[in-house]
Amino acid sequence: VRPNVYRCYYRAYKTKDGGLCLGTLDLRARARLLVHLGLDDPRVTDPDYVDDGAEAERFAHEMIDKFERIFETKTTQEWFDELRDADIPCDPIRFSEEVVFDEQADANGYLRDYEHHTGHTYRTSGPILNFTAGMPQPKAAPALGADTEDVLREAGLSDAEIAQLTR
Repeated sequence: VRPNVYRCYYRAYKTKDGGLCLGTLDLRARARLLVHLGLDDPRVTDPDYVDDGAEAERFAHEMIDKFERIFETKTTQEWFDELRDADIPCDPIRFSEEVVFDEQADANGYLRDYEHHTGHTYRTSGPILNFTAGMPQPKAAPALGADTEDVLREAGLSDAEIAQLTR
């Protein structure tokens, strides 16, 4: 079995107002999804189905096309509510400007508040990985050009060369 022919069940889809990630890796979740969408996929519903190569690949593309058309008919929230109520794994896609307002991201500690060099506080996503050693101290990005001299010095330029470049 080639996993790429099942990619319609585990990927992102555009909705009416955003996007939704579908995560139906489990066969039972796929079956629930098909019932919910009113679709049939013998690869899921027929225990005697045999993956015959080219035909399975063609069918996989047809299923993606069907899923894309269906998911564009409703908003992300509508799909999220419907699918979760049917015990189908999915989550809304959060774009960078939305993540800072996501309650789950905040509860997981993925958001950080930083003091900007202008004196304002801003919120952004922080590292989602946590290593027991080697994690840098979280801090705001420097102002544009604030570290230029240090970087040039580290690159091997002398103070005189840096002064010449600055002029």
